[in-house]
Amino acid sequence: MKKINYYNLYDMLLPNIKESYFTYSFFSFSKEEFSNIIADTLKHMLSILNCKNINRVDIMFNKIIKIKIANYIEESNKDIIQILNNFMDNYINFPEDYNTAITEINKLIDLLDWLNLVPNIDLYLNDILSHPTIREILKIIDNKDKTDSNYHIANRTLSFLIKNYNLEMHKEINDSKFNESYFCNKHTKYYLDSLPFSRLTLSEEKELGNRILLGDSEAKKKLVMHNLKLVVTAVKKYSFYGLSFEDLIQEGNIALIKAANDFDVSKNCRFSSVAYRYITTAVKRAVANKSRNIRIPQYLYFKLLKFIKFKNEFIKNEGCLPTLEEIAVGLNLPLDTVIELNNLALDTISLNSSDNVLKDESLDNYQNVEDLAIEDIYSYNAFLKELLEVYNLCSLNERQRQVLDLRYGLTSGYPLTCEEIGKMFNVTRARVSNIENQALRRIKKSKKAMRILSKYNQ
Repeated sequence: MKKINYYNLYDMLLPNIKESYFTYSFFSFSKEEFSNIIADTLKHMLSILNCKNINRVDIMFNKIIKIKIANYIEESNKDIIQILNNFMDNYINFPEDYNTAITEINKLIDLLDWLNLVPNIDLYLNDILSHPTIREILKIIDNKDKTDSNYHIANRTLSFLIKNYNLEMHKEINDSKFNESYFCNKHTKYYLDSLPFSRLTLSEEKELGNRILLGDSEAKKKLVMHNLKLVVTAVKKYSFYGLSFEDLIQEGNIALIKAANDFDVSKNCRFSSVAYRYITTAVKRAVANKSRNIRIPQYLYFKLLKFIKFKNEFIKNEGCLPTLEEIAVGLNLPLDTVIELNNLALDTISLNSSDNVLKDESLDNYQNVEDLAIEDIYSYNAFLKELLEVYNLCSLNERQRQVLDLRYGLTSGYPLTCEEIGKMFNVTRARVSNIENQALRRIKKSKKAMRILSKYNQ
């Protein structure tokens, strides 16, 4: 049996390699990454081909490269959500009927199976169900399931998606009833009532897209006007993030116009799929940039929202404030990042506002306003690090740390009584006092810990 070398195999499979580069473009591999995957695939093939004869090396190549890509995705920590979004935008077509809906959803299910994402599908469920094309596909399949008594969904993954789609739709209906009474003033109501435009078909969108490429402004206007309801639907869930509903709609409409300018009909996907991404990206940026008095970077803003949500849920479930270490573990973030988020979560205060601590005198009456909060703001980060060092030096257990934090308000700024802490932990006031005294005795025995704390007055 004649042995085949690496370069012969590469020349033989060159058309397949080029085709696979475009087929798997939604992974956004760099040239170096893809070259490494190809090299690994060919070496694996050589070890098999030199042991036995295989006629269809192209089929073998397609099978092995999928295994290598799946292994690489798992090892390299690529952004799975970005991969799924790219795949749904470029490879999932809008369904015309039930049969095409089944064909398209099977593409997504095959990808989930291929990358072994089905066991952890809950992590990506929101992104999958928020995609307009996927929602339309699941709607068609769900209607078939409800109208045809003989129809049964056999695939477990599809059944799971349909179940969560129904839950999401039920939640959106309830949210829309609440939101309409909450943020719709008479001007907004007038705007929403003046959107009678029906949805365009796929062929109509392609026709308008081709006219837009030729510079037809009327075609762009028509495409935008028929998708204004999509903006309202997309921005509803951001209505409680600090910006008014009218501002969110305005940002979404600007993004919709940009999406109409960039609409490419050659990709054979619905305009709503493209526009939804533009709208949500623009709205997220606007919320991060304009909803706070002091602007922070967008990536930090959404980490801050997760930080506040986790903290509120922890208090609700456990009945006490979480430590910074618990937040770091719960959010899977470094402790330094959590400390920074804790600083950003502090509320701002106007110089002209009165404060109970200052007996209703406005802050601008004080000449040294900068000195008023310098210890709280600029030294807070260092204080928390040194406090953690003291806890570790004295080998305090978790309960002792929590009692000290709550008793003296070290992380929250609100000291509690022993009785209030006892109710949180379901113990007596005397037991809380005992834990506090034990912790303080340990700290006092450590000269290094006392030297660290000596720089603070309290």
